[in-house]
Amino acid sequence: MIGCLLVGLAAAGCSDDEDNSAGTNNTQADAGSDATGADGAGEDGSDGDVGEGSGFVQTNCDELQPAHCSLPWPSNQFLKPDEARATGFTLSFGAETLPASRRGTLTEPDNWRRLDGYGLGTPLLIHFEDLDISQMATEVAIADSLKEDAPVVWLEVDGDGTVLRKIPYFVEFDTRAQVQDEADRLTFIRPGVILNEGMRYVVALRGLKDTSGAAIEPSEAFVKLRDGDTDADAVLKSRQERFDDIFAVLASEGIEKQDLTLAWDFVTASSDALHGSMLSIREQGFELAGEQGPELVIKNVKENSETEHDHWWLEITGTFDSPRFMKDALIGSVPGAIFNFDEDGNHAPNGVHTQDFWLYIPHSARDASPHGLIQYGHGLLGKGSQTGGSHNGKIANDHKFIFFGTSLAGMSDEDVPRAANALSNMNAFSYLADRLHQGILEFLLLARSMRERLPTLPEITDKGIVVNADELYYSGISQGGIFGGTYMALSTDITEGHLGVPGNNYSTLLHRSVDFNGYAEVMNNAYPNPADQVVGLQAYQLLWNQTDPVSYLRHISDEPFEGMPSHNALFVPAKGDYQVSVMTNEFAARSDIGIKLMEHYGHDVDLVEAQPYPYTGSGVVLYDFGNAWPEPGNVPPAEEDGLGDPHGKPRRVDAHNEQMIHFFRSGGEIIDVCNGAPCEF
Repeated sequence: MIGCLLVGLAAAGCSDDEDNSAGTNNTQADAGSDATGADGAGEDGSDGDVGEGSGFVQTNCDELQPAHCSLPWPSNQFLKPDEARATGFTLSFGAETLPASRRGTLTEPDNWRRLDGYGLGTPLLIHFEDLDISQMATEVAIADSLKEDAPVVWLEVDGDGTVLRKIPYFVEFDTRAQVQDEADRLTFIRPGVILNEGMRYVVALRGLKDTSGAAIEPSEAFVKLRDGDTDADAVLKSRQERFDDIFAVLASEGIEKQDLTLAWDFVTASSDALHGSMLSIREQGFELAGEQGPELVIKNVKENSETEHDHWWLEITGTFDSPRFMKDALIGSVPGAIFNFDEDGNHAPNGVHTQDFWLYIPHSARDASPHGLIQYGHGLLGKGSQTGGSHNGKIANDHKFIFFGTSLAGMSDEDVPRAANALSNMNAFSYLADRLHQGILEFLLLARSMRERLPTLPEITDKGIVVNADELYYSGISQGGIFGGTYMALSTDITEGHLGVPGNNYSTLLHRSVDFNGYAEVMNNAYPNPADQVVGLQAYQLLWNQTDPVSYLRHISDEPFEGMPSHNALFVPAKGDYQVSVMTNEFAARSDIGIKLMEHYGHDVDLVEAQPYPYTGSGVVLYDFGNAWPEPGNVPPAEEDGLGDPHGKPRRVDAHNEQMIHFFRSGGEIIDVCNGAPCEF
């Protein structure tokens, strides 16, 4: 999945470009807050920014875990009260909160001020030297996290301070990190569910011990907050009222503050912050493109005999013009594109972006029998030409479908230099995060154009091809399966989609991908401290969350966006996948958001009840090619199993394809194609 870009990353990622202008990369929309820039920090670590009437003091670091500036993550220390935002906060990091590069390049906080809270898949990041986690919940025993005596308690709390539920989680060290000093090895507390939007969460760590059995002492700052002894410290005093409320919430659950090693709270971002940009761009884009979508301009038609190509009769390439919501920008010498705003800070069109499309018509269409349409989502940093893969050709011929696709702007082959730049300069990540909105818009518009315009194109009618535009579906593989979750929540024209070897929450997926070594080498060059790399990935994820499926999965079936139909998605992971962690699909199934874990999964999943076949709706069906379940840890599966990576195998199994086609044509019914047993091949 990622291997295709490593040469480009290695070449481009070795330059930690210091020539950065915050002005050229400020993509913050005015969301009613004063988040337009950061003043320089003072000698006391604070920039003196006190929220009017709120007691908020902007600081660079959170004193609760002094060994690492931004810990604990995510922290309420960087939530600035802001009545104009949906959550009541703006995410406001200090000028030095996020990691600086090896050469001292600071990460400007402006881009993150578009958000009003943290992500729905965020882990908690903590550090205690020589921490003993042997009695804490693991990824294979997540139910242990809900025990009454669990050392970590993660609570979801409403606006009145009432506890709504405990969040299941698991704990793991950053075993991927190659540390010379254990002080640099962080601990993850990962949620076993997708969190809710615009929600407050309170975390308590109690009775923590080191591996010798000795109690771990709270930090000086936390002791002062616990004891109410903060009058002499302006920053801590500004936080006292909030922490008094935290202690009251915990006391209501029988957790006494004297037993705490650490506690804090944070708020997740609202739907407005997570989805507002994409929904605005989609709405404007469709209005500008018109009811039929952009015109399809055919550039080339290649005709094959059945001896020249087993599956494809016609291979067609062309272009379409999408309204463009980006503007050109530079970080150092690397060109890119970021959001374009009008003078009021609203997303605004800026001309058009001419994008390529690929169209593949099978030999089965020669007899003028009606053929439906499947839009294909390509692999990581790939391109739309991957639509013509042989696996799609077989499906097309066997089941009478025409396949089409385009490149996902923001994460296609032409974005490799920008991906490399982002890994070595955190200020550059908005190039990918922003441009992905353009790419998703183009996917949506192309589907509309294919449905409305393709059936009457001369290149189609002159060949006697009959397009059944009532059959319009989505199938994505790998990156296309991942972003398929986002696409299915946003599509106005497609209600059934197949997500092949999918996952969600890229910052979790990357550590568990066999291909991440290439990324890690580039990041290590620019950000050599392992703790900085972990925090950096979480900072990237905050911007990624505006398009990452972790923010959209709940809106596929159970909670469609306003005016949208409910959609059905068939999730098809491969057990032991080297490249995309299967576990993240289990998080979705555990979240009670309308995504079921279908029976015969191969093992029991804590806190998830398996769904019997048949089932109409969204569900996860696991395909097993003999690979073992991965060992726990934020590392990829072992490659020494002799079986090879199963990542590309489900799409080549007839039973899988029959299940997918039935799902499409039945309106989302998931049927058993494995005879009442796990799907083992």
